[in-house]
Amino acid sequence: MSGLQLIGATSSHCSRYFKATMNWFFKTTALMLLMTSAAKLYSATGSAKILSVPDVFLHINNRWLMVSLAVIEALASAYLLIARNNINRAMLVIWLSSNFIFYRIVNYVLHITYCPCLGTLGQKLPLSQGRINIALTAFVLYWFVGAFYAAQASSAGRLSSAEDACSNQNFYDGEEPQT
Repeated sequence: MSGLQLIGATSSHCSRYFKATMNWFFKTTALMLLMTSAAKLYSATGSAKILSVPDVFLHINNRWLMVSLAVIEALASAYLLIARNNINRAMLVIWLSSNFIFYRIVNYVLHITYCPCLGTLGQKLPLSQGRINIALTAFVLYWFVGAFYAAQASSAGRLSSAEDACSNQNFYDGEEPQT
């Protein structure tokens, strides 16, 4: 056979793969946000003493802070599931995750070891508070890095380059291309 025969990925295949990957990322992010939102709402209905005191950093009553964040997380989750513009979805996740990262950094600098991220539900889980914090930090980093990549790859120049790179892969049937 003569000429180049692409037997692997094609541009449309790479484009579909890219879209599927981005949708998977945004759906998993939405699911995690829904879970943390539900945990916050569940905890906010409790009677733990911490709910009646203000957050050390933000100076807002913890109950109202948790309810507010739960609503924001639920709305963000709904947007991630409904919207189709990857750049807008990515910017929302970058904004939200960077706020969580900033909050965690300030807590670290101020030597605040307790993060009421899951509220009192975190105390009922069969994991130590340290492991829960590691998991939540991993979630936030996953959101931030994934959204940053999604924003970069979804921009017009990067998407074209990614599609071109896929379509220019050298999958031959054993013969060199004719020039």
